[in-house]
Amino acid sequence: MLLRHIRRSVSFIPAIIVAAGLSLSAVAGVHAEDLTPWKGSWVSAVSLLNTPAVDSDLQAAYELQGKKDGITAQEWKTTKLSKWNTAIKGMTVDDNTITFTLGDGSQVTGKYTYAGAVTTTYGEHELQWSKFTSEDEGAWRAVMLMQPEISEDHTALTHFHFRYGNDGFEPLQDATVFPTMVTPDTTAAQFAADFAE
Repeated sequence: MLLRHIRRSVSFIPAIIVAAGLSLSAVAGVHAEDLTPWKGSWVSAVSLLNTPAVDSDLQAAYELQGKKDGITAQEWKTTKLSKWNTAIKGMTVDDNTITFTLGDGSQVTGKYTYAGAVTTTYGEHELQWSKFTSEDEGAWRAVMLMQPEISEDHTALTHFHFRYGNDGFEPLQDATVFPTMVTPDTTAAQFAADFAE
C-alpha cells in the first residue's frame, strides 16, 4: 500500500514539474490545503483487521506474505498491524473539522486550519503530507494527512495514512509508523490485494 502510494504520488511529480517548466520547489503544490480530499467517514484499518471475520478471511494472505518475507504469518501480521495501528478507531471529516472516535467510543472534534506542507523520507522514497492545526479543547494540536488513495472500481484499498500529536510537527515528521484509515465497507479481499503489492 505505502509503496503504491509513493509511486503514485511521487514518481510522476518531477516529470510534471519539468514539463511545466517549474522548479522542484513547486512540489508543495500537490498538497491539499483543506480537508476536502478526506471528507467523509473512515475507520481504523487495524480495527477492521482485528474483527474475527476479516482476520479469518486473511489467514491465507498473511501466510503468503510471511513466506515471501521469510517469517511466519503471525510475525508478518504483527509487523503490518503495528505500523498501521492507532488509538483512534474512526474519523469523520467535514469542511474544516475532524471528529475522532477513540477506542472507548468517545469522540473529540476539532476545527483544523491548514498549516503548510511537508515532504518526509521513508527509505529512499519521499512522502507528501498536508499539515493541519487545531486550538480546540481536547483535539490534537497537530495532524498530518497523506492524500487518500481512492479505488474507483472498489477492488483495491481506499485509504490514507495520518499522524497526530500535541508536540508540534517535528516528531510526526520523524515517525516511522503509518496509522491508516479505510472506508467502513472495506473487505478482506481489498486488504489481501493491498498486501500482495
